[in-house]
Amino acid sequence: MLLSGAPVKLVEPFAVNAAASGGFGGKRTVPVPSQIGVTPGAASFNDGFPPATMTPIPEGGVVMSGLDMNGALGQISAPVVWANAGGNFQYDSVFSAAVGGYPKGARLLTAAGTGFWTSIVDNNVTDPDTGGAGWIPDRAVASVYASAQQTLASGNSEVLWDTVEFDPFGLRHSSSNRFVALWAGKYRLSGVTYLPAPAGQLIGTQIFKNSSIIRQCAQYPQVSDGAMAYPFDAIILCAIGDQLAAVMNVTGTPVLAGQSGSNEAYVYGQLEFLGA
Repeated sequence: MLLSGAPVKLVEPFAVNAAASGGFGGKRTVPVPSQIGVTPGAASFNDGFPPATMTPIPEGGVVMSGLDMNGALGQISAPVVWANAGGNFQYDSVFSAAVGGYPKGARLLTAAGTGFWTSIVDNNVTDPDTGGAGWIPDRAVASVYASAQQTLASGNSEVLWDTVEFDPFGLRHSSSNRFVALWAGKYRLSGVTYLPAPAGQLIGTQIFKNSSIIRQCAQYPQVSDGAMAYPFDAIILCAIGDQLAAVMNVTGTPVLAGQSGSNEAYVYGQLEFLGA
């Protein structure tokens, strides 16, 4: 297929303004359950137009209803108009139950309308906007920083991020002050730690996963007490519940990190979920 071959987009559902005039015309909503034995000749999504509408009238048949035709084509074309306009659907528990759950790969608009969820399992009936299992977001980002200066002890000293700038999904673990993986997949952890006057020694930045080093990001032989900014940046594969932290490796004398006052621009970390 070619991009230039895109079909003409519908701008309104079929028979959207169909109305009765002089006792004739209009439309009616076609139900899902069979209408056989309920309303003679009435259409349903279960049966379509029933056999009676295709039976010769002398043999007991009934005339196919234009009301049903307008109604059915209108209901079928309405979602097409929505899709043509770029519209997407949010989680619907009634619809989910009716179809046996969303399939793997289904993509739904978030409740806030600002992003998307993708189902990673078949027959998914859980609600992604309330933490339902089997869904991952198209993107999740959190940013945290240190609100005050901190002393990094010699050895491996974890950098403290005690203030959340934004974290709509809850990627920061409130009790451990680390980032936590809410979904299995790839994460990018980046940030910087600023040392205003470190003593001469070898200093490095590392990323720890579940209290064990997984990345050595930078290491500088500090030869004076001049200010230095130590970055960390790595993409890490995580399982659900894995925790990530930035750690400074200080080989000798403890050092001070950050500036006096807010350290939003000096000691910060950012976590981005990159997908499964």
